[in-house]
Amino acid sequence: MKLIITLIATLFIGTTYYNVSTDTSISIDRIPASTRTPQQLHKQTCSYKSADIGQVVGHGADIHKARSSASKICFEKRIDLFERTRNAFPTTAQGQLIIDSCVNIKCN
Repeated sequence: MKLIITLIATLFIGTTYYNVSTDTSISIDRIPASTRTPQQLHKQTCSYKSADIGQVVGHGADIHKARSSASKICFEKRIDLFERTRNAFPTTAQGQLIIDSCVNIKCN
């Protein structure tokens, strides 16, 4: 019984100490996505050129989102090219190769 009371007291004191010692007055200069203008949403651009699909340009709020957008466009273009040239949808292994080639792009 004493052990349970000691554990509860320790938990209560630790929680109280943690809540008092954390600074919640820190302001973050972040604009919520719902209030952003189109100019703020597309601040960064990721451009990539490939011999088979040509120029791919992705836009986003930061470079990571722009690169993600470019990767999605690259994937869609390569799938369309595959379907046009072979009149078939790629197998799982071929699709994985296409995904790998589009995920590993380098922005200019």
